[in-house]
Amino acid sequence: MRVVRVQGRGRISAEPDTVTLEFDVGVVAREYAACIAKLNGLVQGLRDGLAAADVDRATIRTAAFAVREE
Repeated sequence: MRVVRVQGRGRISAEPDTVTLEFDVGVVAREYAACIAKLNGLVQGLRDGLAAADVDRATIRTAAFAVREE
C-alpha cells in the first residue's frame, strides 16, 4: 500500500472589511436652533476625532436623527 504524507504550516491575515462604531449624542436646549447648533458642534467634534484617527471622512455617516419636545 502506498502512502502520501503532506506536512506544512500556513498563516493568513486580513484587515476587516467594515467596522461599525455607534455613538449616541444628545443635547437639551430651550430653542430648536440652539439645540441643533450644539448637536452639530458635538457631531463635528466626533467626525474630527475619527478623522484624526485616520478614518476616511467619506465613510462616516449619521444613521439616525430624532428631535423630540419635552
